[in-house]
Amino acid sequence: MVYYKKITGLFIVFLLIICIMPLHSNTKLIITTQIATGIIVGIQDNVIELEGGYLFYPKKKDVTLNFQPGDLVTLEYYINPEEKNYYVKFALGENTLSASPPPERKEKKPIY
Repeated sequence: MVYYKKITGLFIVFLLIICIMPLHSNTKLIITTQIATGIIVGIQDNVIELEGGYLFYPKKKDVTLNFQPGDLVTLEYYINPEEKNYYVKFALGENTLSASPPPERKEKKPIY
């Protein structure tokens, strides 16, 4: 008797999980980027310091930087939850990059 109650309870939980899964299957994580332009004050271990003391860390460890302190650079970056700036793209010059546009919203059909 107790065995049937456990099976029935597990079956109900299983059905609830199956029904809830489609509601979350289309969620996406979106990172918005920003643009910073400035003169490089220093570079150490691929961490770029712009005038004003702003630090930008590389998203990838194997980045090759081909500029030096004193160059004018534009960085596309995002801010992580720990308030650190991570650059995604970089280019010499002022306003040579543009921020990523926000994604388009797609209307979805109701499930039910």
